Amino acid sequence: MPMYEFSCQGCGAVFEELCARDAEDCACPACGGQGNRMMSAATPKLRTGSPFTSTPRNAGAGAAT
Repeated sequence: MPMYEFSCQGCGAVFEELCARDAEDCACPACGGQGNRMMSAATPKLRTGSPFTSTPRNAGAGAAT
């Protein structure tokens, strides 16, 4: 199940819960009020390194001897 971010209508608390994809609301853990699902920012996937780094197969290619 995915993690969603909710905002409570009663106390204004923001919390995260594991819920089914079609769940639009969830009970607030602080006051028990109704929490509405918020739009969350997308998390970018950061890649490290270069796709052109040397591998064992071409590690010696281009090296001066």
